[in-house]
Amino acid sequence: MTPARSGTASWSRGRVAWFDAPKGFGFIEPASDPRALVYVDYSSIEMVGYRTLVEGQPVAFIRSRERPEAVVVRVLAEGVRKGRVAA
Repeated sequence: MTPARSGTASWSRGRVAWFDAPKGFGFIEPASDPRALVYVDYSSIEMVGYRTLVEGQPVAFIRSRERPEAVVVRVLAEGVRKGRVAA
């Protein structure tokens, strides 16, 4: 189990910059630095059913330590209280 999946890594927030559903990848704009795009693969998205993202969607994610890539992504419901991640 990687540190990110074991719960030892910290969550960041951002919005989906774009996501190509047929190809299964896209990029997230971190709230801390929207210019520093973070790669996301469909396999990193935690949701039931078809895993995809929509441009502008708010997300919480755990970033890889090795490269600018999200290793876990959760879609946030609009209006989620600060500090809480949608389960």
